[in-house]
Amino acid sequence: MGVARKRKTVENLSPIDRISALPDELVRQILGLMPTLHSVRTSVLSKRWNKLWTSVPNLDFNDLRDFPNDNADNDVQLRRPRCDRFVRFVSTVLYARDSIDIGKFSLSVRRPHHLAVIDDWICVAVRRNVVDLKFTNVLETTSFSIPQCLLMCKTLIVLGLHVWDFDFATDPIPTSGCFPSLKVIRVRVSSDNLYLMEKLFSCCPVLEDLSIGGIVNIGDTDIGYNFNVVVPEVKKLNMRLQVGMARKGSRKYELEQFETRINVYIDAPKLEKLDLKKDGFINYVLMGRAKSLINASIDVKDSRAENPPQFLSCAIALLVAVSDVKYLSFAAPWSKGWRLPAFDNLKQLRLVLVDCNYWEVLPEFLHCAPNLEDLVLENVTECERRYPRCDWNLPKDVPICLLSNLKAISIKGFKGQWAEREIAKYLLKNGLSLHKMLIYTDGVFAVRDFHKEFSNTTGLVEFIQM
Repeated sequence: MGVARKRKTVENLSPIDRISALPDELVRQILGLMPTLHSVRTSVLSKRWNKLWTSVPNLDFNDLRDFPNDNADNDVQLRRPRCDRFVRFVSTVLYARDSIDIGKFSLSVRRPHHLAVIDDWICVAVRRNVVDLKFTNVLETTSFSIPQCLLMCKTLIVLGLHVWDFDFATDPIPTSGCFPSLKVIRVRVSSDNLYLMEKLFSCCPVLEDLSIGGIVNIGDTDIGYNFNVVVPEVKKLNMRLQVGMARKGSRKYELEQFETRINVYIDAPKLEKLDLKKDGFINYVLMGRAKSLINASIDVKDSRAENPPQFLSCAIALLVAVSDVKYLSFAAPWSKGWRLPAFDNLKQLRLVLVDCNYWEVLPEFLHCAPNLEDLVLENVTECERRYPRCDWNLPKDVPICLLSNLKAISIKGFKGQWAEREIAKYLLKNGLSLHKMLIYTDGVFAVRDFHKEFSNTTGLVEFIQM
């Protein structure tokens, strides 16, 4: 009797195989979230799983991750191994699908001998009506040629390119019919062939979401370079360009020696969201006033010790172009020479303190944004000792937004400096519509001392230790 009861108890505690009870369609979705090599290996679990991998909607291949021991680099660099397991594996998976469509196709290649079969694999994905394609190849001195089959793909909506360089297999590029459905591009390059990106964007008549990143090698000349981003249908634009090391012969020179600039002219009349990061070598210019723009994030930190002469005027021109936004995030080294435009529509402002003191810029922004409702001050300065103390001078007039509209304030990276405390007290005293002030601190300073100082604002101030 005792043995039977014990056996019954063990049976009740045995795990339930819930995965086997799932419908095939849901299992395929789960398998599509993992690398394809892993999903293929599930075929050994049971007869039911034997062919499920052949109909998984998403494919993810990576030669170094999938077969790390197949190190062909130990041989002559371009020599093909006798038995290339990665090539055989990818080809087997692609041709085992018959006519089943591919939703997402991700391919990462970092071994040079694999480049010879890339076109064939991409064309197979195109024939399988691929919707989302991402290709990664960051081998230096190699260029990826966009095959004509991809250029004319009717089902492709999302394209990601992370390559050292690229060009087009078709020359000249067809004047019509290219990327008829492509709405999203994520491109990251490491080259100086910006004119090829101009060609790529001109081939995308319905493009709505564009991200551009990478390193641009400007060489050793002192002349500027113009990069035209003409995207009439784009609503979301993200740019993270950096300038690489200049070269002269076999020697490298620091970029400090050159006045070379890259002028990026952005023509996007339907733009709604903009995210730009620049330094002194990249100059972004918005063609016309972006009246449809709602959300803008501007990071104009400079990588050099001293800002170039044109830095201030370029940054102000950029702010003027986005002055109609409702949501603005702004990070920059501040100087008293700034003259801000009016931000009459601004509802939310995020100011980032970078190697400067935001109490110098804060009154200017508050006076220029009469309808501001949400304010975020963020201190990301690593070492306060490097920068001189700046006293907080009370504004002559209380900004209109403080008296009527400002409801929420967040102060992040609070160090407990005198000026920071004075700013907080000023905002609390004059914020007649203020509902809450959140102060984030790393705990270096005693929070209880802060509570004593702000004891008369019980209920409004909340300290959060990070």
